[in-house]
Amino acid sequence: MKKTLALLIIIANLVNNSFSQVPYSVLTFFSEEKIPFTVILNGVYKNSIPTTNVKIEGLTNPVYEVKIIFEDKTLAPLNKTVNTKQGFELTYVIKKDEKGNNALNYFSEAVLPPDYAEPAYRNNDMTMPGNPEEIKDDINKPENKIPDDNATENPDIKPDINNDDIPQDINLNEDKKHYEPAEYPSAMPDNMQKNCNMPPSSEKFLEIKKTLSKASSDSDKLIIAEQILNDNCFTARQVKEAALLFNFEKYRLQFAKLAYKHTFDTDNYLIIKDIFKFSSSVRELEEYINSSK
Repeated sequence: MKKTLALLIIIANLVNNSFSQVPYSVLTFFSEEKIPFTVILNGVYKNSIPTTNVKIEGLTNPVYEVKIIFEDKTLAPLNKTVNTKQGFELTYVIKKDEKGNNALNYFSEAVLPPDYAEPAYRNNDMTMPGNPEEIKDDINKPENKIPDDNATENPDIKPDINNDDIPQDINLNEDKKHYEPAEYPSAMPDNMQKNCNMPPSSEKFLEIKKTLSKASSDSDKLIIAEQILNDNCFTARQVKEAALLFNFEKYRLQFAKLAYKHTFDTDNYLIIKDIFKFSSSVRELEEYINSSK
């Protein structure tokens, strides 16, 4: 009997040790009714485009404040304090409660494999505009840092938007031109950027434009656009369409600079120059492109 008890204790310790070897936890959220949503964890966006299933890996905090924002703005956001378990993946479901309202409920949990490792980078994290609340394990991630307009390091990646020649308060949307929807290329051009993946399909690009359009300001729009560009390459025509979503010239110019190195067909890039009102903007963009070649 004593030997059996001792054996059980040893087995229990081995199991506990196997869990403790994984210092991370995972949270997964899904919608039972397939309603697209965005997850905000401690003030940090976890998916740039609304979807019906979001998996968040490499978490280290024991407790998180979760906010669910639905793509359908007629649906009220959900707020919930969620506990994590080290070495486990916890799943939560969005479903209707007895009153017919959406609710976020615990669904299941599973043990993470002993060889689980934190992802090399998180391709969805972005700081929630206007919300300073960030968790310790996210705030130092490079992909979460908001561009500093005064920074000089790597100016080709974080181009400065300050331009004395450009009025800062001119709204450009009053005379937007109509452009045909961007088409998905059928072949890779010879001038394709290195490490540039295929651009999004027409359907996905439409969702991207919807996401950008929902931003409350051009500065917020630029933050979201930068995150999207980290995960996607656009065609020159798609860059042109996305740039037209910005109201002010200086933000269009910064987006155009930012998007250049994430463009599938850079030889066509100057087709976007007619979105600018000022020749100084076109000249600055051309200079930037020439310096980036």
